[in-house]
Amino acid sequence: RFFTGYYNLPDDSASSIAVSGNYIYAEDFWARLYIFNVSDLSTPTLTADFSYAGDVYDIAVSGNYLYSTNEGGGLGIMNISNPATPTWSGQFTETDFYAGNGLAVSGSYAYVIDTGTNDYLYIINISNAAVPTRASRWAPVGGDNLNNVAVSGNYAYVTLPDASEHLHVINIANAASPTRVGSYFGGTQWGPITVSGNYAYIVSTYQNELTILNISNAAVPTLVSTAVTESVTYSPAISGSYVYVPDGTEGLRIFNVSNAASPTQVALLDTLWASDVCVFGAYAYLSDGAAIQVINISDPANPRPIFPVSSAVTQVTILDTESTAEFWYYDDLVGTWTVSAAATDRATGTDSIQVTAAAASV
Repeated sequence: RFFTGYYNLPDDSASSIAVSGNYIYAEDFWARLYIFNVSDLSTPTLTADFSYAGDVYDIAVSGNYLYSTNEGGGLGIMNISNPATPTWSGQFTETDFYAGNGLAVSGSYAYVIDTGTNDYLYIINISNAAVPTRASRWAPVGGDNLNNVAVSGNYAYVTLPDASEHLHVINIANAASPTRVGSYFGGTQWGPITVSGNYAYIVSTYQNELTILNISNAAVPTLVSTAVTESVTYSPAISGSYVYVPDGTEGLRIFNVSNAASPTQVALLDTLWASDVCVFGAYAYLSDGAAIQVINISDPANPRPIFPVSSAVTQVTILDTESTAEFWYYDDLVGTWTVSAAATDRATGTDSIQVTAAAASV
């Protein structure tokens, strides 16, 4: 069996992904949102697709709404109570407000990194989805660039790509008057951040590493440990004692962080281009280049891609303008499998793939 992915997007550019209930929400770089019904993982179905006016940078799902940061369009809010017919609910825009990759939703507020003329953390009241309003905005002293944001309880954690401090901790208990209560210096080009319990997990695209900070004292975050990655890293996901890090061309890295002081990589699943991941139950949903991958992580040390019957293909086409084409092979059975390649003006070539119990994907 040959597979190109769990579900392949038409425009070959999967980017951000969110999961809620039986649905996967995936956006591509070409201003489209795709909604998949995965109530039966063996037969995923495309439920709906939606076109935006401009490129989409990030998405988040909360309740019946999907929130997106859009090129030139600020914060968009879509009603997804019926996933088959998503409808536009509202939008927040302001002069010089340019929503980027940083987006978090908590309760009645959306927290958005503005990467326009002046970098701000915008706090937007979304209690009325049709008419979102600005509750406040916060800017670092000196106008440092902001990169990403995560929210936990009464605090927002904001990363900075290159400044005197590389993490700001903002008290947001009063959404109308956010105040900085702490900061941390020591990272380089910090980007995506995820917070769980007393720890913040931050990835750096410059140092190629995952950093773990202790944030139990919001005023004084402290370094706990770092772990090496290899490629361009994206937003990590946390589930139990494991951190899942999309690592670009390297694939999906899985770290055991039960001992935060000594994170241990337990698996690296080779994929095409891992750019975003969500974990829901026993599955990781991965945005992976041209496709959405679904991975069984019931045993995090042995992640296993899931391929529905409908994804099996018998041939891969290499365009006249290209010299190669990538595809996935996966099977639970060991053995030797023969691959044939043919072209209309070339002789047929054959090769074999040896599948072993230790490496069931090639």
